[in-house]
Amino acid sequence: MNPAPPPPPRAELWGGSLFGLVQGLEGYGVEGARVDALLANAGIHQRDPEAWYPMTAALRFLAAVEANHGREALRSMGRAIPESSRFAPDLDDMERTLRVVEVAYEVNHRGGPIGGFQLHLPEPGRAELVCENPYPCDLDLGLLERLLERGAGGSPRASVVHRPGPACRRLGARACVFDLRW
Repeated sequence: MNPAPPPPPRAELWGGSLFGLVQGLEGYGVEGARVDALLANAGIHQRDPEAWYPMTAALRFLAAVEANHGREALRSMGRAIPESSRFAPDLDDMERTLRVVEVAYEVNHRGGPIGGFQLHLPEPGRAELVCENPYPCDLDLGLLERLLERGAGGSPRASVVHRPGPACRRLGARACVFDLRW
């Protein structure tokens, strides 16, 4: 298995995205002072939503969140991404929503190749999304859950499943694969 390479040293994350993750963590119930301590320990000392932050610092922050608050906290943070990042606001069709995930990822990052998302649509109402990025898969799962809520219009058939098996970044793979239905 070839793990995903770390982001380039100059890779950055837009502050609006980073602090949307912070809002998701606070919405999960982690107190502001504790969040500030996690940010500071990761090397992030100011909250400026218009600034750009080293992606390595953001990844240290996410690793600390997981270590201290668990994977569900990351999932909650992922659910906040569409509301805080540079993301098309009026997506009401699931296929269109999934097609802009890669674009949204690119406009919220800069500084080199940082992975991305590959979409496969094998049939109507079904998608496979390969997430090859350095973020925890639970963060991606939360993002996809929220997008499915928005794009599938509350369909009771809507689901997103992290494909089991060795194709997982937690297990050292380059990417995780998610199956979506709506």
